[in-house]
Amino acid sequence: MKRVVNCRCIQRVVLSAIGWIDWAFSLLLRVVGPVLVVLANSLIALVSVQWIFGLAPVYVTAPYGVVASGLVHAFGIYLLLNILFNYWGCLLTRPGFPGDHLAAVEAAAERATRDSTVPRVRFCKRCRVPKPARTHHCSVCNRCVLKMDHHCPWVNNCVGFFNYRYFLLFLLHLAAGCVFVMCTCLLGHLQGHDLLSARNSSVLFVAVLCSSVLCA
Repeated sequence: MKRVVNCRCIQRVVLSAIGWIDWAFSLLLRVVGPVLVVLANSLIALVSVQWIFGLAPVYVTAPYGVVASGLVHAFGIYLLLNILFNYWGCLLTRPGFPGDHLAAVEAAAERATRDSTVPRVRFCKRCRVPKPARTHHCSVCNRCVLKMDHHCPWVNNCVGFFNYRYFLLFLLHLAAGCVFVMCTCLLGHLQGHDLLSARNSSVLFVAVLCSSVLCA
């Protein structure tokens, strides 16, 4: 009997500790989220400026001419605009929350009780609203999110039903942009430029940053 009581006490302590850790981590993400948004846009701006004014004139325009450089610049700007558009689309679009358009808790529960063919309705104990399939409660946003994938601190928003398309397109264009910049750095290496020299330290930084983002 004492063992059962001790096990229950330990279980309560562990669950309480997990709850406090989850609360602290969620609070941290709320605070850090806006900072990461600024950091992400700053890194995108840094790489873009370095490519336009540092990499392209030396590694593209000088050896391949204005016409080829113009085409490469146009493709680079296309990638940049798509990265920014989809990033801010994911950030500003609400992921979708179960709201008043769904049946009330009491009505849904009563209908499920009367009719055995109606699937059992799940409810969120915190939001007190029905939870459709793949709906999960986000402790950072403190709301239930429709078809929640995860809470992304880099966009300071949940990725869910309405903004998942923006998030996926952002990742695809970001990966393409990283490959694009790395290929430009590779051109410089093939042309005989020493990327490890102090003069080209910014180029090396951009290459390492893009490769790190691509691997992540």
